[in-house]
Amino acid sequence: MDPNLFDLKVIFEALPAGIPLMFVVFCGVAFLRKVGVTDNWLTFGALAWGLVFGAGYQLSLNIPSTFAGWFALVVFGLAVGFLASLFYDEVKRIVEKYATKQ
Repeated sequence: MDPNLFDLKVIFEALPAGIPLMFVVFCGVAFLRKVGVTDNWLTFGALAWGLVFGAGYQLSLNIPSTFAGWFALVVFGLAVGFLASLFYDEVKRIVEKYATKQ
């Protein structure tokens, strides 16, 4: 097993990059919405954007040489996509809730 897989230093170094990557995913989802993608396909789009850019970020740091490294790369990308999708949906729900009260 990769000894760096559960190293907190590695996790905390990747965390600041995850936030800008989420904004890249937000922009990707906004682009998909502009070209007519709707409903659940936006969620899949967010996952795809997160996987591509999250994995790309991880590859820019280090090309994994073990299965554990590749697995961590995929998990990071999926986490970016899932978090961006959930955050986007929650902000949208809050905005719609308060917009209807006005």
